[in-house]
Amino acid sequence: MIDQSKRQTLKGLAAVTGAAIAGTLPMMASVASTSEVKVARSFQVWPPVAVPSQIAVTTRISTEDNDLEVVLTNESNQPVTITQLIPSQVDTARGSFDFSQVLDNGPRQIEIGESIYVPIKHHSVALGEEAALSSLQETLQKDLSIVTDADIFAAVSYSTLFDA
Repeated sequence: MIDQSKRQTLKGLAAVTGAAIAGTLPMMASVASTSEVKVARSFQVWPPVAVPSQIAVTTRISTEDNDLEVVLTNESNQPVTITQLIPSQVDTARGSFDFSQVLDNGPRQIEIGESIYVPIKHHSVALGEEAALSSLQETLQKDLSIVTDADIFAAVSYSTLFDA
């Protein structure tokens, strides 16, 4: 059994400790909430995280020569610099689309809403070889990748693709 003097000492320590904790908690909560506000206001990721660009891929009949072309349109909310197009050429039964021409002069910046047109280059294909060539739509939807200046792939969407 604990004697009275020890009991009084323990009660005193408990009261002092409780008061210290009780006095510190509001201050700690205040500091924590202030820190959270500061962190929320000044939170930045370094290095900055690049947001993927949005490129729409469509086909159309050219107004200049009435022939098929692939259209790449920047649907992002910022300009996009294209550094690589994979594959660089798509071969179809009617002809090929040379995407490397887009980057002939180095990386190509396209503004918001701007489009790049890649015309078809006709070639004759022997009947036996024609079966080996995939359709334009199938190839573009399955294989086309667009790399931007941040070395990330752009999000690519497809609509109304005519086959070549």
